[in-house]
Amino acid sequence: MNFSVIPFVGWVIDFILNFCLAVPFYYCYNAIAPKWLYFLPSELHVVGFWESVALFFTASLIGALIKRIVPSIIKVDNSSTSKTKEEN
Repeated sequence: MNFSVIPFVGWVIDFILNFCLAVPFYYCYNAIAPKWLYFLPSELHVVGFWESVALFFTASLIGALIKRIVPSIIKVDNSSTSKTKEEN
């Protein structure tokens, strides 16, 4: 079996999920933005559908990158060496 296909399948599944998430976001944002986000530039009042899909896709890639980087930056030690008041 050719395992080099697996990342491609994951990308396709991720694109389908982002596509499905972008549909309600697109309709809700375009209904709410002109009225409630009047302080934004006029170009951002109506966002295109494929821009919404790209937004979700980019957010998922950045989230995956953060999940990969943060554990190497922040070390959490679960062993407790300090004594509580009851132990003293």
